Amino acid sequence: MNRPILFHDMHPPRHSTDFMTHTTVTDCQFVTVAGVAAAADAGYARLGESALDAVEAAVRSLESDPAFNAGRGASLNQAGEVELDSVIMDGRTLGAGAVAAIGPVAHPVSVARLLMQHTEHVLLVGSGATAFAREMGVPILEASELVTAESHAEWQAMATFGQSVTTLYNSRNAPPAVHGHDTVGAVALDAEGNLAAA
Repeated sequence: MNRPILFHDMHPPRHSTDFMTHTTVTDCQFVTVAGVAAAADAGYARLGESALDAVEAAVRSLESDPAFNAGRGASLNQAGEVELDSVIMDGRTLGAGAVAAIGPVAHPVSVARLLMQHTEHVLLVGSGATAFAREMGVPILEASELVTAESHAEWQAMATFGQSVTTLYNSRNAPPAVHGHDTVGAVALDAEGNLAAA
């Protein structure tokens, strides 16, 4: 069978523009499924090009969806700044690229891909990752373009406690399907048998 396959594994959403009005796990699942469906459509549309294009497109969709803790709507660091992480791997070449603690860019997965395809490096972190993105022509955004009201409110609430993130995360009363602190990912297998992940 030569039919392309696209798989997604998403962690629980944190919030979205309408998320604060969704109070039940069923409502949260609806927001999650809608985001995953959009990502699956975006990835599937690019699967004819390559598995690598498909996973990048799927993750870009999720990075644009404030329901997930990646890109727009991501959690802020202790200083109230946006720092993002992403990785991409190409099973055809066994290449990989990753960025960590990169400044505000709309799609860190695309920066990770640029790193993989245009350098010998596998990982860039912090200001080096942000400088690389700028050198590659990736627009550096204002942090406010990625911060949602919900992520800012969460940061303010966490800043009022003199406890570690682990303690705060474990003490939340909401069920895990409502609040999570994970990220997004996609895996694709194209018609040529090439596997990619992001």
